[in-house]
Amino acid sequence: MLKKIGLVLGGLFASGCASLMNSGRPKYRGPVVPPVWHNADVRVSDAPLISGGTVYAIARSWNEERPRLCAFDLKAGKQLWAADFSPDRLLAATENWILARDRAGGAWAYDSKTGQKSSLVVAGPVESAIVANHVLYVAGQRGEIRALDESAHPLWKTSVPAQTLAAPVFAGGSLYIRGFTHVDLLTKDLNGVYALDATTGALRWKFEVQDHFHSFGDMTADADHVFIWEHDTSQSTFGNGVLIALDAAGGKQKWSQTALMYTDSPALAGDDVVVMCDYPPDKNTADDAGYMYRGLKRATGEKVWEAKTSWKYNAPRFQQGDLLYVADVKVHEVLTENNNNSPDSWVAAVDLRTGKEFWRSEVIELGALTPPAVGEGMVVVGSTPFTWTSPARAGKREVSGLWAWRAR
Repeated sequence: MLKKIGLVLGGLFASGCASLMNSGRPKYRGPVVPPVWHNADVRVSDAPLISGGTVYAIARSWNEERPRLCAFDLKAGKQLWAADFSPDRLLAATENWILARDRAGGAWAYDSKTGQKSSLVVAGPVESAIVANHVLYVAGQRGEIRALDESAHPLWKTSVPAQTLAAPVFAGGSLYIRGFTHVDLLTKDLNGVYALDATTGALRWKFEVQDHFHSFGDMTADADHVFIWEHDTSQSTFGNGVLIALDAAGGKQKWSQTALMYTDSPALAGDDVVVMCDYPPDKNTADDAGYMYRGLKRATGEKVWEAKTSWKYNAPRFQQGDLLYVADVKVHEVLTENNNNSPDSWVAAVDLRTGKEFWRSEVIELGALTPPAVGEGMVVVGSTPFTWTSPARAGKREVSGLWAWRAR
């Protein structure tokens, strides 16, 4: 009898612990949708961009290891061009050009139709950039912000008192910048939100906190409000997430709501601001407990609705309106859950108001997916084949490249 039990246990371990440890993953019975197109001629390991009917990606062909800036048709996935440039990261795209950062931190503009290098926009180092109302806003280090027109010609330049800057947010004619300064352990950290006139760069107002206990996280805004996450460790080491609503006109705090734990980016959906909360460890019933989403009235912070997902989806997420797009991963049977290095991946759209999956793609076996890009009615992810040496396991060439689905 003992021998028989041993053989059974041995068989289970031979097939991999992950099969058991993933048994809590909820079963899915909704629609599984095929991709609109799939281009497996390249390998893509960084999130793509969508703009003007084109997908831009840092891609490697199968006959070279050098990554290049490439463009693909959004409708069919056909490669349009490949630039002779190896970018460090894609920053932003317009109808006329795409902005990419080189490995020295400088930002270069490339013609969106040909991939030809146009000009060095900012010598660097550049942190992030956005496009709003046909204007490019670039955030650099040492608190520097620049605005450029569609031809990459400078419009204005200014700075705020911060060492590092997060990606700008545009709303209602203002450009909002989140900055952070750390000097040493004895000096209080400075966290600030700075509202700039998007046309001139003039400072409209600032909201700053300088201590060791509060730090600012992700931010979003509309014409009347600025919503920002604050991590508060004044009461405990672990701390709480606090959503703060600021008046867009003058920067005064209108209301705040404390979340249960750490949180993701706030998003705007209809008349609500949507926030994601995690349950504290003592509230979890199992490791696979889902996230909680709350819809709050933008003007008052009053809770309007609440939903809970059945699973904690992986970090690559893109929230748009009431839907959450995820590139989810389940650990493959060749490794244990703790290694978490052998993915079977898929893309899913999750209805935030119900917590249920709206649709799901087919499983991409041993495909390592990038965060999704969502725009112009499409969802696009990049993929590379996963490889593992012991035991030997590798995803097939067919799982690589770019995958595209309709957003709804």
